Amino acid sequence: MPITLEPDTLSVVMAEVSAPAAGPVTVDLAGATLRLPSGRVLAFQIDPERRIALLEGLDETGLTLKYSADIAAFQEADRRSRPWAYPTTAGQ
Repeated sequence: MPITLEPDTLSVVMAEVSAPAAGPVTVDLAGATLRLPSGRVLAFQIDPERRIALLEGLDETGLTLKYSADIAAFQEADRRSRPWAYPTTAGQ
């Protein structure tokens, strides 16, 4: 998961996970936090769109389809303003 940590925060994380018998690091994507083996909670940065995609299980196509109503409205307005750009189907 592509997250951004400040250098000081990264140093803390690396020190804890490198310790012998270190426990797990828990990632809370919804809260944008890491819980370290010591119990310490650190915030991280992640691109908001990427975060939503991961939380909702969406790929690039799924993200685009979230805007399907806007896309359809644009296409309809464009079809009215530039009818010559859209081929007609026989029988319509």
